[in-house]
Amino acid sequence: MLRASTAPDAPYYAAFMAPGGGITVQDRTTQGGQASTVTTTSGAAPAYLWISAAGNTLTTYGSADGYVWTPIPGSTADVNLGPGALAGLAVTSGSAAALSTATADSLVVSATPPAPAPPVPCPAPWTCADIGAPTPAGNQSFDPNTGTWTINAGGADITGTSDQFRYVSQPLTGDGSVTAHVTSQANTSTGAKAGPMFRASSDPAAPEYSVLVSPGQGIKVQIRKTQGGNTSKLANPAGTTPAYLKITRSGSTFTAYTSADGVTWTLIPGSTATLALGSSLLAGLAVTSHHDGVLGAVTMDTVTVG
Repeated sequence: MLRASTAPDAPYYAAFMAPGGGITVQDRTTQGGQASTVTTTSGAAPAYLWISAAGNTLTTYGSADGYVWTPIPGSTADVNLGPGALAGLAVTSGSAAALSTATADSLVVSATPPAPAPPVPCPAPWTCADIGAPTPAGNQSFDPNTGTWTINAGGADITGTSDQFRYVSQPLTGDGSVTAHVTSQANTSTGAKAGPMFRASSDPAAPEYSVLVSPGQGIKVQIRKTQGGNTSKLANPAGTTPAYLKITRSGSTFTAYTSADGVTWTLIPGSTATLALGSSLLAGLAVTSHHDGVLGAVTMDTVTVG
């Protein structure tokens, strides 16, 4: 809550969580005036809430992780709280005869906007690990302010009967897709690879389906159908970074797409294949430098798994 004073009828602007769920943004714009609801939205504790003031304009933001903040639609209001506004936490039981207990952490009161959130090595629900023990070991970081992954990967290749690469992945059950905008790629080899991948497991020889961009060999759609089997190239259209890439799964059918803008997607001819990866698989981003002993940096944004 931001409040003009401790007077019971003082002007204020606040974002409240209710025990039964739901977030209510409300204000009182004048001394002794009627409090009103600015907007309501869905939500349940635990929840991250942030009120930002720019002059007399106030807005409430929500976050799932305390890093990436999104304005709550309809929450912006103009309230003159004067030069000495109070800022803090407000709790009411909603009953004249009962006490209410609430817990809160990560509290920050500041006269300036929050500093940009620091990069995160591997935020949940992602798992970040090398596949096939490449040397040197890879690493990665995620910038929550821009939604950008920076992945440094070694590895001989993603091909043949076994792979060496860095994999940033999460479990996916049932139908779904992986989308990524590969914005840059180090030219450690013309055959370096980066892009979305579905994979049966983290075993280096596991079955997989992927669409991977390279510095000098176009965009490769590839598949390994069986454990320890050979890798086949399904399609190889021209292209290099920046590249929007997407793979989809519908049952046991897998397909790859490209896009010029991340909005309109075009099927890659010849990319559709049938593959038995089980009901649950790993979905994410694969990067290999295609150069033993050398790390190659790749950046990706607009990444979605779902």
